[in-house]
Amino acid sequence: MLKGFFDFRRQISITLDILVVIGSFVVAYFIRSFILKFIPFGEPIELGNYWELMVVITFLWWWIFSLQGAYAFDRFTSLSQEIKTVFKTVFFGTLILLSGAFLLKIYFPARSLIVIFAAANFSLLVLEKTVIYYIISDLKKRGYHKKPVIIVGTGEGLILAESFFTFIFI
Repeated sequence: MLKGFFDFRRQISITLDILVVIGSFVVAYFIRSFILKFIPFGEPIELGNYWELMVVITFLWWWIFSLQGAYAFDRFTSLSQEIKTVFKTVFFGTLILLSGAFLLKIYFPARSLIVIFAAANFSLLVLEKTVIYYIISDLKKRGYHKKPVIIVGTGEGLILAESFFTFIFI
């Protein structure tokens, strides 16, 4: 049952990450379009022209998250560790995108859009990871997501084992 829970949680996390990355790109596009109305620093491009870039970004972010073990699901991943993983993913993903565009001399994805996307993506991914963290914490407090343990023995060994498992699994 626990393995099924981890597989389900992993699939949910991957799906939410993909949706947040795509949503962040759309948000960044509209923020850039709004800024362009007041400060003209580039040409507006239709959102439909960016679908290939969104696919590349989605796979790149998934790959970087996977390399960092974000979908391995340790039982005791802290919120600060999740935020570090998000920061590294957004930083290295943005670095790969900007350096790839520079090396291939591609000027199509506006650099301002990529920078706005990085900021929006970091914010929304941190929000997503925080919400998931608190939902899982609440489920743990209610008694879900615990491993059953059988302790055989009596006396001092039992008391020591009981306090150890209470400390580890609560």
